[in-house]
Amino acid sequence: LATKRVAATTVGTLTLDSYTRTGDLRAARRALDQGIPLNGYPILTHDTATTRGILDGVLDADFPVQVRHGSATPQRIFAALAEAGLHATEGGPVSYCLPYSRTSLERSLENWREACDLLLSLRAADVEPHLETFGGCMLGQLCPPGLLVALSVLEAIFFRQRGLRSVSLSYAQQAHRRQDEDAVLALRGLARELLPGVDWHVVVYTYMGVYPRTPEGARLLATESARLAVRAGAA
Repeated sequence: LATKRVAATTVGTLTLDSYTRTGDLRAARRALDQGIPLNGYPILTHDTATTRGILDGVLDADFPVQVRHGSATPQRIFAALAEAGLHATEGGPVSYCLPYSRTSLERSLENWREACDLLLSLRAADVEPHLETFGGCMLGQLCPPGLLVALSVLEAIFFRQRGLRSVSLSYAQQAHRRQDEDAVLALRGLARELLPGVDWHVVVYTYMGVYPRTPEGARLLATESARLAVRAGAA
């Protein structure tokens, strides 16, 4: 609610817990039953009515809520978010497999094909689903910008091949301002070339590595990421 009420254009996020991410639903249930804190929302352990209740008064046409999950086997998660009235999520067959899972890449690709098909079924309810690639944030640490750009574009192409018409491409701020600007500009150029007929935009993430220890350092980092987004034309 605080995010919704801030004087800016914002979206909400519902981040899932690690047990749900890996499909260990017994552990998620045990944590709930024993009052053990989780590091996210167990959407497959709570029933649909509970999730809808949490979103009541929050989710609306001006404030979408995106489910962030980290799963290489997202089919049940996608079904649950659809039942709860949500239609925006993120990840990808590579970016949510290699950093987070022991699932094979081949199996993850098949899982994500099925998950994309589940999202597409929302069009029957006159909803256009949105999917954001996490390829530009691979491993959540310093990476060669070209690798992040390539993964982001390839996963977006994968989404388009599955029939999705609304996607976003991500890029995580690294450690060199000019290099980051060039990377985001390259990402936008490739998206224009390789995603015809798709409603797309670019998402920039503030640096995800070791965080500054002082308030001044944190503010400087946030300021630099905002400048990056503006200068490179991210949304």
